[in-house]
Amino acid sequence: MAIGILYANRDYHNYYYGVAPEYATSSRAAYVAERGYSGGRAAFAVSWKVKQLRVGAFVRYDDLHQAEFEHSPLVEQSYTWMAGIGIAWVFSQSPYTVEHPN
Repeated sequence: MAIGILYANRDYHNYYYGVAPEYATSSRAAYVAERGYSGGRAAFAVSWKVKQLRVGAFVRYDDLHQAEFEHSPLVEQSYTWMAGIGIAWVFSQSPYTVEHPN
């Protein structure tokens, strides 16, 4: 489980949420984001290992309320939920293993 707050610089925020004047339209205003708070995140993940099979799942919630770019015309909602699963099959494994010191 992980909970945290996110921050980013101006370049990062503008890459995803900025609208340069040449790309502004009647329905999308020009927008420049500043550096700062990028929102909060909570995530939970689990994984299982059964012989050569690996299975994992996650759920994540992102909250953009009061984020620096919240008023960007590219932001349509102030929160999002995500979930996913992954399955992997290990075809081969080295016969040499490294033991953890604990």
